[in-house]
Amino acid sequence: MTELKPYRLSILGDAVRWRPEIEHVFGFLDDCYCFERGDKGSHIEVGNGSEPVDADSLSAHGFDALFEASNDGVRLKSSIEEKIGRGAVPSALDPEAEGFDILASLFFWISRVEERNVRVRDRYDRFPSSAAFQRDCLAKGMAPADQALEKLALTIAGQHPVERRSRFKAILTHDVDRLKAWHHPVNPVRQIAGEVLKRHNPRKAWHIAEEVICFDPFASFRQIMDWSEQRDLTSRFYFMGPSSLSQDSPYVMRYPELTRRVADEVRTRGHIVGFHPGFASFNDANEWGRQKTGLEQVLDHNVTEGRQHVLRYSAEITPVVQSENGFCHDYSLAYPEFPGFRSGTCRSHLAYDLVGRKTLPLRQTSTAIMDFGFFGGKYLDVSVDEAIEMIGPVVDTVRQYDGELVVLYHTGLGNDPETDLYYRIIDELL
Repeated sequence: MTELKPYRLSILGDAVRWRPEIEHVFGFLDDCYCFERGDKGSHIEVGNGSEPVDADSLSAHGFDALFEASNDGVRLKSSIEEKIGRGAVPSALDPEAEGFDILASLFFWISRVEERNVRVRDRYDRFPSSAAFQRDCLAKGMAPADQALEKLALTIAGQHPVERRSRFKAILTHDVDRLKAWHHPVNPVRQIAGEVLKRHNPRKAWHIAEEVICFDPFASFRQIMDWSEQRDLTSRFYFMGPSSLSQDSPYVMRYPELTRRVADEVRTRGHIVGFHPGFASFNDANEWGRQKTGLEQVLDHNVTEGRQHVLRYSAEITPVVQSENGFCHDYSLAYPEFPGFRSGTCRSHLAYDLVGRKTLPLRQTSTAIMDFGFFGGKYLDVSVDEAIEMIGPVVDTVRQYDGELVVLYHTGLGNDPETDLYYRIIDELL
């Protein structure tokens, strides 16, 4: 059994006003390294001076420099938002600067405070990667939060190596955006009519009709599970709840028995069934809870992990909604424009309530690799070989820090480049 290194933490002076945020960072440290915080061991003092007092002291001056706290919680200062928007790097977030604050930097990354109240949004009302701090660094597969955490661990351990709790692990996830060969039943009818009446292509219309008639909803699930089982891996399938929005698929309402049968087979084979909350749920607690309850009633089984549909996520609302509704692990943090780590770390961490200023009992892990981001031109348009080359540094980073490599591959895909990519990720990179 690994021996834990004990330490005592004291937060002094003006730094006390940032106690919830500082303790959140040390919780992340304790999750990833073999430390035990209590009343024994090295005494670590955190103050708010510009320089540490001695080897066992840390400065938290960056919290005052970067953030402001009020009855509405914690957020970035407007001057810092403006600075980051110009592409500048605040010294408290710059590891090469004398004013670098390792604690404030770690909180910045894992709390997603940079996403709070950002006015620039993309067409899906999401925080865009173009607004992300150190976007180029993230796009290269780097993990700045893990770099900082390693440095903090060495500081606490007196520059002696300390064993990690985390271990390299592949997390294979599969959003079930559709259960039949269509998103909505009317879609194939429109496609067939368009091929016949507008494009005068009856052959293509016949192929669409054949796919609809012959589509086996079990085939994709079984193929994915076969791949995972052959490599001693577990797959996670995230089903949508009842929703009538056009952006969501209504299969759980139209085909509840089929949904239950598929999910039962997944569980029987030792894989995991989770929840894929709908398009409008990310900032609506009632809608989120309604969909989750509806899915659980159909499945006769609780769902405690998953990913938001279309990656819609609000830093101040979504994790609170998820936590209050019994979610344990969320994989929504991702940028479709490139593989990498949206929260700056390849390791799971507890979520933070930016309004209530408290750590939540909800784990979050960035989804580093997503099938739909590489092909077709919506985000990128690269070959499978080019995608593998882009993914390589991401996998190297996860191995370097003993993190979790989260991969998204949707169900229902056939002989597409996404399938080829997924197969090669499993065979060549894992």
